[in-house]
Amino acid sequence: MNAEPKPRAPYASVRPFEEVLKKIRNLKVTVIDNKKLMEFGYTKYNANSIIPALKFLHLIDSQGRVTESYSKIRPDSKYQESMSQIVKEAYKPLFKVLGDDLSGKTKKDITDEIISTYPEGAKTSSGQAANLFIWLCGQGGIEVVVEKRQVEGVKKEVKSPKPRLQKAHIESSSIYQSDVDKNQVLSTNFNISITKDTTEDEILEIMKRIKRAVNRLNDEG
Repeated sequence: MNAEPKPRAPYASVRPFEEVLKKIRNLKVTVIDNKKLMEFGYTKYNANSIIPALKFLHLIDSQGRVTESYSKIRPDSKYQESMSQIVKEAYKPLFKVLGDDLSGKTKKDITDEIISTYPEGAKTSSGQAANLFIWLCGQGGIEVVVEKRQVEGVKKEVKSPKPRLQKAHIESSSIYQSDVDKNQVLSTNFNISITKDTTEDEILEIMKRIKRAVNRLNDEG
């Protein structure tokens, strides 16, 4: 009999996952699936990583139906406590290796153990999987000490108000980007600065916003 394959560690980018989690906490939904996330405006690429992460955390079942755990994270007063329990249960094999006290663990420690504990796809996604795990631990009040550079990197991905997108410069008088001050005029000529830290998710998000701007121009025309 073949051994049951180990689950893949979720590797959704922190920023879109945080946005989705916040949205579904504020909405009373019964099903969360790819279709629902695309209705929220996320790309299929984002949905294909966010939905498995929600399943991994047991916030939805295999059919996308919300679980009891989902109901526990909705009230603000119980959010951190519930997230702590959810994260520890979902990542039980990882905590078994790392221990309950992660205050002395670095991102490298966590990444190495993710590769060992969840080998499926780990070579290509372990960095993002570690970022998500560290962020989830923070949501549950579980302290993880990482190098200053790594902490800043995670915070940049989670908290920055779309910094790279702001570099898209616009001159047309009729296209506006919803996340930018509407007094700031944008143009159809996007000059986008891509750095080595730009993720594929961020590039897709930029392309999605360009498409929205063009559609808005067509509607106004």
